[in-house]
Amino acid sequence: MKNLLLAFSLVVLFNSCNTDDKRPASIDYEGKWNLTRMSSSSFSSDIKTGDAMDWQEFYILKNNGTFTKSRQQDGELTSIEGTYIVSYAADYNVITLTYTSENAIIGSCIPLSEQLLVMSNNLVKSAWQACDGPILEYEKVN
Repeated sequence: MKNLLLAFSLVVLFNSCNTDDKRPASIDYEGKWNLTRMSSSSFSSDIKTGDAMDWQEFYILKNNGTFTKSRQQDGELTSIEGTYIVSYAADYNVITLTYTSENAIIGSCIPLSEQLLVMSNNLVKSAWQACDGPILEYEKVN
């Protein structure tokens, strides 16, 4: 699994500076992104949406490069903040979120960091699944 993570990280690193014209159209990342769909793996038919999901969660991305992630689970709201950058790798824009401290709501293979793959103007997917995490999809709501 560490080899898979290393390979993915190398692809992201080497393609981050790619200036190819295949980049997706300009996207406005600023705003609220709600978790709308989760599944345990790409091979699973166990897809959950809405109130059936194990938790409710959202990101708020601000135009100054900061963000807040909040999760509602078991009646408790947990929030954490950090900074983000947008880069281009492997035919996707990638939002890399960096946290200042550890927290249980960080869903990632890499400590203090998460990556969201931009699928369209209003849909991003967590890269957590690369290290056996759930598949999480977020839709932009404003």
